[in-house]
Amino acid sequence: MWEKALETESSAPLATINGLIEGNEYQFRVIAVNKAGQSEPSDAGKTFVAKPRYLAPKIDRRNLRDITISAGSTLKLDASIVGEYVVTATNSSGKDTVQINVVITDKPTAPKGPLQISDVHKEGCHLKWKRPEDDGGTPIEYFQIDKLDPETGCWIPCCRSTEPQANVTGLNPGSEYKFRVSAVNAEGESEPLVGDESIIAKNPFDEPGKPENLKPTDWDKDHIDLAWTPPK
Repeated sequence: MWEKALETESSAPLATINGLIEGNEYQFRVIAVNKAGQSEPSDAGKTFVAKPRYLAPKIDRRNLRDITISAGSTLKLDASIVGEYVVTATNSSGKDTVQINVVITDKPTAPKGPLQISDVHKEGCHLKWKRPEDDGGTPIEYFQIDKLDPETGCWIPCCRSTEPQANVTGLNPGSEYKFRVSAVNAEGESEPLVGDESIIAKNPFDEPGKPENLKPTDWDKDHIDLAWTPPK
Protein backbone atom coordinates (compact mmCIF):
# COMPACT_ATOMS: atom_id res chain seq x y z
CA MET A 1 0.00 0.00 0.00
CA TRP A 2 1.32 3.44 -0.94
CA GLU A 3 1.80 5.94 1.89
CA LYS A 4 2.44 9.67 1.65
CA ALA A 5 6.08 10.29 2.59
CA LEU A 6 6.52 14.01 1.96
CA GLU A 7 4.96 17.08 0.38
CA THR A 8 7.59 19.50 -0.91
CA GLU A 9 7.36 23.25 -0.39
CA SER A 10 8.77 24.21 -3.80
CA SER A 11 8.56 23.17 -7.44
CA ALA A 12 12.18 21.96 -7.49
CA PRO A 13 12.27 18.33 -8.71
CA LEU A 14 14.13 16.92 -5.69
CA ALA A 15 13.39 15.92 -2.11
CA THR A 16 14.91 14.26 0.95
CA ILE A 17 12.86 11.54 2.65
CA ASN A 18 13.70 11.04 6.33
CA GLY A 19 12.50 8.47 8.84
CA LEU A 20 13.43 5.32 6.92
CA ILE A 21 14.09 2.12 8.87
CA GLU A 22 17.51 0.61 8.23
CA GLY A 23 17.30 -2.70 6.39
CA ASN A 24 13.77 -2.15 5.06
CA GLU A 25 13.00 -2.02 1.35
CA TYR A 26 11.23 0.99 -0.14
CA GLN A 27 9.84 2.18 -3.46
CA PHE A 28 8.95 5.76 -4.26
CA ARG A 29 6.79 7.60 -6.78
CA VAL A 30 6.02 11.29 -7.33
CA ILE A 31 2.75 13.17 -7.94
CA ALA A 32 2.63 16.72 -9.30
CA VAL A 33 0.05 19.09 -7.77
CA ASN A 34 -1.35 22.43 -8.94
CA LYS A 35 -4.53 24.40 -8.35
CA ALA A 36 -6.47 22.11 -10.66
CA GLY A 37 -5.59 18.97 -8.73
CA GLN A 38 -3.17 16.06 -8.78
CA SER A 39 -1.44 14.34 -11.67
CA GLU A 40 -1.21 10.62 -12.19
CA PRO A 41 1.72 9.21 -10.17
CA SER A 42 5.05 8.65 -11.85
CA ASP A 43 6.32 5.14 -12.46
CA ALA A 44 7.73 3.70 -9.26
CA GLY A 45 11.50 3.81 -8.94
CA LYS A 46 13.65 0.76 -8.34
CA THR A 47 13.45 -0.91 -4.94
CA PHE A 48 15.79 0.83 -2.47
CA VAL A 49 17.24 -0.77 0.68
CA ALA A 50 17.82 1.67 3.54
CA LYS A 51 21.46 1.15 4.47
CA PRO A 52 24.59 3.28 4.98
CA ARG A 53 26.03 4.49 1.70
CA TYR A 54 29.60 4.29 3.00
CA LEU A 55 30.82 1.64 5.44
CA ALA A 56 34.01 1.50 7.46
CA PRO A 57 36.43 -1.16 6.15
CA LYS A 58 36.56 -4.52 7.86
CA ILE A 59 39.47 -6.91 7.51
CA ASP A 60 38.69 -10.57 6.90
CA ARG A 61 40.62 -12.26 9.71
CA ARG A 62 39.70 -15.84 8.82
CA ASN A 63 42.91 -16.46 6.86
CA LEU A 64 45.30 -14.52 9.09
CA ARG A 65 48.17 -16.57 10.47
CA ASP A 66 51.68 -16.17 11.82
CA ILE A 67 54.36 -16.28 9.11
CA THR A 68 58.10 -16.84 9.47
CA ILE A 69 60.28 -15.73 6.55
CA SER A 70 63.99 -15.34 5.89
CA ALA A 71 65.67 -11.97 5.55
CA GLY A 72 65.35 -10.59 2.04
CA SER A 73 62.40 -12.83 1.16
CA THR A 74 59.21 -11.47 -0.39
CA LEU A 75 56.06 -11.51 1.70
CA LYS A 76 52.72 -11.77 -0.10
CA LEU A 77 49.49 -10.98 1.73
CA ASP A 78 45.92 -11.35 0.50
CA ALA A 79 43.92 -8.13 0.81
CA SER A 80 40.32 -7.60 -0.26
CA ILE A 81 39.88 -3.98 0.84
CA VAL A 82 41.28 -0.94 -0.94
CA GLY A 83 43.04 1.54 1.32
CA GLU A 84 46.07 2.18 3.49
CA TYR A 85 47.58 -0.64 5.54
CA VAL A 86 50.07 -0.30 8.38
CA VAL A 87 52.70 -3.05 8.54
CA THR A 88 54.68 -3.43 11.74
CA ALA A 89 57.81 -5.57 12.10
CA THR A 90 58.79 -6.52 15.64
CA ASN A 91 61.76 -8.40 17.13
CA SER A 92 63.59 -8.50 20.44
CA SER A 93 65.40 -5.25 19.64
CA GLY A 94 62.30 -3.22 18.86
CA LYS A 95 59.89 -2.59 16.02
CA ASP A 96 59.42 -0.54 12.87
CA THR A 97 56.25 0.50 11.08
CA VAL A 98 55.55 1.32 7.45
CA GLN A 99 52.34 2.44 5.77
CA ILE A 100 51.46 0.97 2.36
CA ASN A 101 48.69 1.83 -0.06
CA VAL A 102 46.77 -1.12 -1.49
CA VAL A 103 44.90 -0.83 -4.79
CA ILE A 104 42.78 -3.84 -5.66
CA THR A 105 41.78 -4.44 -9.25
CA ASP A 106 38.63 -6.30 -10.19
CA LYS A 107 36.11 -6.55 -12.97
CA PRO A 108 34.11 -3.34 -13.44
CA THR A 109 30.54 -3.00 -12.30
CA ALA A 110 27.82 -3.10 -14.94
CA PRO A 111 27.33 -0.03 -17.17
CA LYS A 112 24.65 2.31 -15.85
CA GLY A 113 21.31 2.54 -17.58
CA PRO A 114 19.04 3.22 -19.09
CA LEU A 115 20.17 1.66 -22.35
CA GLN A 116 18.78 4.16 -24.85
CA ILE A 117 17.92 3.11 -28.41
CA SER A 118 17.50 5.66 -31.20
CA ASP A 119 17.84 6.14 -34.97
CA VAL A 120 16.31 2.73 -35.70
CA HIS A 121 16.39 1.66 -39.35
CA LYS A 122 16.06 -1.63 -41.21
CA GLU A 123 19.70 -2.65 -40.73
CA GLY A 124 20.72 -1.07 -37.43
CA CYS A 125 20.27 1.50 -34.67
CA HIS A 126 22.17 3.72 -32.21
CA LEU A 127 22.74 2.72 -28.56
CA LYS A 128 23.74 4.95 -25.66
CA TRP A 129 24.40 4.25 -21.96
CA LYS A 130 26.49 5.50 -19.02
CA ARG A 131 29.87 4.37 -17.74
CA PRO A 132 30.03 2.03 -14.71
CA GLU A 133 30.18 3.56 -11.26
CA ASP A 134 33.30 1.48 -10.52
CA ASP A 135 35.88 0.66 -13.20
CA GLY A 136 37.43 -2.03 -10.99
CA GLY A 137 40.57 -0.01 -10.30
CA THR A 138 41.84 -0.30 -13.87
CA PRO A 139 40.71 1.58 -17.00
CA ILE A 140 37.79 0.36 -19.09
CA GLU A 141 39.26 -1.02 -22.33
CA TYR A 142 36.02 -1.25 -24.28
CA PHE A 143 32.30 -1.95 -24.09
CA GLN A 144 30.94 -5.20 -25.53
CA ILE A 145 27.53 -4.96 -27.21
CA ASP A 146 25.47 -8.12 -27.74
CA LYS A 147 22.16 -8.65 -29.53
CA LEU A 148 19.54 -11.27 -28.69
CA ASP A 149 19.13 -13.44 -31.78
CA PRO A 150 15.41 -13.72 -32.54
CA GLU A 151 15.71 -17.22 -34.02
CA THR A 152 17.90 -18.98 -31.45
CA GLY A 153 17.17 -16.91 -28.33
CA CYS A 154 20.94 -16.63 -27.74
CA TRP A 155 23.03 -13.52 -27.11
CA ILE A 156 25.43 -12.86 -29.99
CA PRO A 157 28.30 -10.31 -30.01
CA CYS A 158 27.59 -7.60 -32.56
CA CYS A 159 30.13 -4.80 -31.93
CA ARG A 160 32.52 -3.06 -29.52
CA SER A 161 32.98 0.57 -28.56
CA THR A 162 35.49 2.53 -26.48
CA GLU A 163 32.83 5.17 -25.75
CA PRO A 164 29.47 4.71 -23.96
CA GLN A 165 27.59 4.67 -27.25
CA ALA A 166 27.66 2.65 -30.46
CA ASN A 167 26.14 2.33 -33.91
CA VAL A 168 24.82 -1.20 -34.37
CA THR A 169 24.73 -2.56 -37.92
CA GLY A 170 24.05 -5.89 -39.60
CA LEU A 171 20.50 -6.43 -38.33
CA ASN A 172 18.03 -8.42 -40.39
CA PRO A 173 15.20 -6.19 -41.66
CA GLY A 174 11.90 -6.99 -39.96
CA SER A 175 13.45 -8.94 -37.07
CA GLU A 176 12.99 -8.04 -33.41
CA TYR A 177 16.05 -7.44 -31.21
CA LYS A 178 17.06 -6.70 -27.64
CA PHE A 179 20.52 -5.50 -26.63
CA ARG A 180 22.88 -5.68 -23.67
CA VAL A 181 26.18 -3.94 -22.89
CA SER A 182 29.11 -5.08 -20.72
CA ALA A 183 32.22 -3.16 -19.63
CA VAL A 184 35.60 -4.85 -20.08
CA ASN A 185 38.90 -4.08 -18.35
CA ALA A 186 42.13 -6.01 -17.83
CA GLU A 187 40.47 -8.16 -15.15
CA GLY A 188 37.54 -9.28 -17.27
CA GLU A 189 33.97 -8.50 -18.27
CA SER A 190 31.32 -6.95 -16.05
CA GLU A 191 27.76 -8.08 -15.55
CA PRO A 192 25.68 -6.82 -18.49
CA LEU A 193 23.28 -3.91 -18.64
CA VAL A 194 20.24 -5.39 -20.42
CA GLY A 195 17.94 -3.04 -22.28
CA ASP A 196 14.31 -2.88 -21.18
CA GLU A 197 12.89 -2.40 -24.65
CA SER A 198 13.15 -4.30 -27.91
CA ILE A 199 13.09 -2.93 -31.44
CA ILE A 200 12.00 -4.13 -34.86
CA ALA A 201 14.64 -3.46 -37.49
CA LYS A 202 12.79 -1.30 -39.99
CA ASN A 203 12.92 2.18 -41.44
CA PRO A 204 10.90 4.83 -39.58
CA PHE A 205 8.70 5.24 -42.65
CA ASP A 206 7.36 2.49 -44.89
CA GLU A 207 8.31 2.51 -48.54
CA PRO A 208 5.50 3.86 -50.73
CA GLY A 209 3.25 1.59 -52.72
CA LYS A 210 3.45 1.53 -56.50
CA PRO A 211 1.62 4.09 -58.66
CA GLU A 212 -1.21 2.61 -60.72
CA ASN A 213 -3.33 3.27 -63.81
CA LEU A 214 -0.61 4.88 -65.86
CA LYS A 215 -2.10 6.18 -69.12
CA PRO A 216 -1.45 8.85 -71.74
CA THR A 217 -3.80 11.83 -71.76
CA ASP A 218 -2.38 13.74 -74.73
CA TRP A 219 0.47 13.44 -77.18
CA ASP A 220 2.02 14.78 -80.32
CA LYS A 221 5.07 14.01 -82.37
CA ASP A 222 7.46 15.53 -79.85
CA HIS A 223 5.78 15.01 -76.46
CA ILE A 224 3.35 12.92 -74.43
CA ASP A 225 1.31 13.79 -71.35
CA LEU A 226 0.92 11.05 -68.76
CA ALA A 227 -1.40 10.62 -65.78
CA TRP A 228 -1.58 7.99 -63.02
CA THR A 229 -3.11 7.18 -59.68
CA PRO A 230 -0.76 7.89 -56.77
CA PRO A 231 0.01 5.12 -54.27
CA LYS A 232 -2.32 4.70 -51.33
